[in-house]
Amino acid sequence: MQWLLGEVERHFHRALAHAGECVGAIAAQSIGEPATQMTLNTFHFAGVGSKNVTLGVPRLKELINVAKQVKTPSLTVYLQDEIAMDQERAKDVQVR
Repeated sequence: MQWLLGEVERHFHRALAHAGECVGAIAAQSIGEPATQMTLNTFHFAGVGSKNVTLGVPRLKELINVAKQVKTPSLTVYLQDEIAMDQERAKDVQVR
């Protein structure tokens, strides 16, 4: 446990900005690049299915504005091996 806390502290200190660093430009770039990529990827998914409607900028807006009603909620669940091999038990997890 002590090792984990040390790793978290080490990564925290490495992430701190230095005095005079252009953090605004870095923040804008950090949001702008993924937003552009998501928008481009949205066009690749056109017509594939309704689940992809909230990709790209609309999904980014949901995340930034902390939307109360997400248009296409999704969740990836990794089942334990014994449940994943039993179709009935896997469906029970899906229904919950």
